[in-house]
Amino acid sequence: MPEQNSQARPQTLARPLSRAQGIRLIAQREVSTTVRSKAFVWSFIIMLVVIAVGILAQGFIGRFMEAMVVAEDDTVVASTIDVSQIADASEDSGITFESAASAEAALDAVRDGQAQVALVSGPEAAALDGLFDAEGSALDTTDYGQLPFVLIGEEAVPNSVVNLLTIAPGQGFLEAGGSQEFMTLFLLSTVFALIYFLSIMMFSQRIAQTVIEEKASRIVELLLSTVKPTTVLAGKIIGGTVLAVGEVAAIVIVALACFAITGQTGMLDLLGPSMIWFVVLFIVGFILFASLYAALSATVSRPEDVASVTSPLSMLVMIPYFLIVFANQNEAVMTWLSYIPFSSPVALPVRMFSAGVAWWEPFLALAILLVTVVGALWVAGRIYENSVLRTGPKVKLKDALRGS
Repeated sequence: MPEQNSQARPQTLARPLSRAQGIRLIAQREVSTTVRSKAFVWSFIIMLVVIAVGILAQGFIGRFMEAMVVAEDDTVVASTIDVSQIADASEDSGITFESAASAEAALDAVRDGQAQVALVSGPEAAALDGLFDAEGSALDTTDYGQLPFVLIGEEAVPNSVVNLLTIAPGQGFLEAGGSQEFMTLFLLSTVFALIYFLSIMMFSQRIAQTVIEEKASRIVELLLSTVKPTTVLAGKIIGGTVLAVGEVAAIVIVALACFAITGQTGMLDLLGPSMIWFVVLFIVGFILFASLYAALSATVSRPEDVASVTSPLSMLVMIPYFLIVFANQNEAVMTWLSYIPFSSPVALPVRMFSAGVAWWEPFLALAILLVTVVGALWVAGRIYENSVLRTGPKVKLKDALRGS
């Protein structure tokens, strides 16, 4: 009897892990081993520092240039209305209001360089044509008829004039200011695309390396004696996704802090919707690539073969990256890229900032991406399950899918 009890006790303790427990443990292992890597920690810190320095430099340089312009000469405002009731003008403000006979005369003064900005009433602005908004698009001035007054500059309106007025004015511009918009759009496209590209290359490649390391060292055989192959795959994908999302969250926090420090809070209003949808689509898009990287790496047995077998996936990341960065002003190209699952996490947020999109477009892009991810997870599960225990030559995809 004692012998029977001693044999029964291990059987009771050696219960198989549930699927949820297995996924959690494998995901924790993926996260813990990665964050303990010095290379990962230092590359992550350097990336945050570069982003912070870029935002801070942009803000401080902008303030410096504005201060230089203000110091160079007083600001002259050609006004068609009485400013005594709407402006806190003082002798030391550096702003001079000069009377203009009409709205057209005020605009002519701006064009001729006699004034830096025109101040006209809302109804006068509503009757004007050929004005542009801050993004360089043609401005519909009909709504300005409801405003008390409007400021019109050549390519910009000095903040000192806006701050001097007791009521926030409408704004318009005589020139489209396309060069500034192009630079802002180029920088936004580059930052979004670079974050997406580096996150996939860093964390998806990390998943691929752990798959082949576990396969070569036969650790995967121990894992599969306790949990199913799809459980191992799910844990790796979730662990990699947690790391990637944590990286993006840290970048967003650093960016928000730097914008607040430099007083660039207006950028948050412009970038807010784009940043939210970028994070949402980024999470789903990363799962797509992580599952495919893990599956394809399971078809080989040597670490040196991982790069060749995953090279098609690298191309699926790099091609959209270059298209988005260098074709961000081509509306037709960006529209198509917004619905292609491999590029939509970056293309759609950029379009939201540059040209605006219909309310349903982000949801459609997300739906297409989700359907693609579901299909990719099924394919990845089949490939991983039928390949991870095979050694020797590369497993052909058709054999991995059929399980033969």
